[in-house]
Amino acid sequence: MQAYRWLIRCGVLVVVLAGAALAADNVVLVTSQASQGSNDSASWSSAGKDGSVLGASFSLTSTNKMAITASLQGANSVTSVVCPASSCSWTTSANGIKAGDTLLWTSDAGAGGNGPLTLNFATSVSGVGASLQADAPGPFTASLQVFNGATSLGSFTVKSDASGNPVYIGALDKTASKITSAVFSVTGCAAVCSDFAIDTLSMNEPVADYSMSGTTAGAIDAGQTATYTVTVTPAAGFHQPVSLA
Repeated sequence: MQAYRWLIRCGVLVVVLAGAALAADNVVLVTSQASQGSNDSASWSSAGKDGSVLGASFSLTSTNKMAITASLQGANSVTSVVCPASSCSWTTSANGIKAGDTLLWTSDAGAGGNGPLTLNFATSVSGVGASLQADAPGPFTASLQVFNGATSLGSFTVKSDASGNPVYIGALDKTASKITSAVFSVTGCAAVCSDFAIDTLSMNEPVADYSMSGTTAGAIDAGQTATYTVTVTPAAGFHQPVSLA
């Protein structure tokens, strides 16, 4: 009996430790799009052409059809195409933000800004990142916070060079796809830090498990044909295409 009670205690201990290990996340800072290793993206061009005026909240759809809700502190921010496109409104001479890209410019109708920018993902992701640049000239500090519901998974910053050239800031959860929202902001700059531009979003979506079932046909003779039905049932929120070979 005494040995039995000891085994039960060990069993409980193992369960508790396993639960703690599953709850821990290894979220790291990413400072380049290549290091992000994303498999999905969302362009601000889906919100409108150059100079389109936006509300305080609006929706985007990623390349893989994931819904994203973008929220700002107020209305009248705009989409801004990077020059020297024929119709453009954002100028930069540095790498990280490319000519022809459509940015979200968090300006407002006055001389201020509508940052921070909050993104809510319809499906939890393991990573998110983007290139960002402050509107005011000079050095700035970009900030990114990622959350699982109301729980913070991490907060990161990246400092620009003295000229204020664009920086890439991203986060990557190496444990699981738990990021449900992200907040991009500028926390240090020469003027109005709520006024900045952010380029195309890069996301790391889960390649979820799926189940397959099928019907089998009876024996057939050479030259005959038979029909097989295969049903693929993806896990909830799985947006990636399924290929059968």
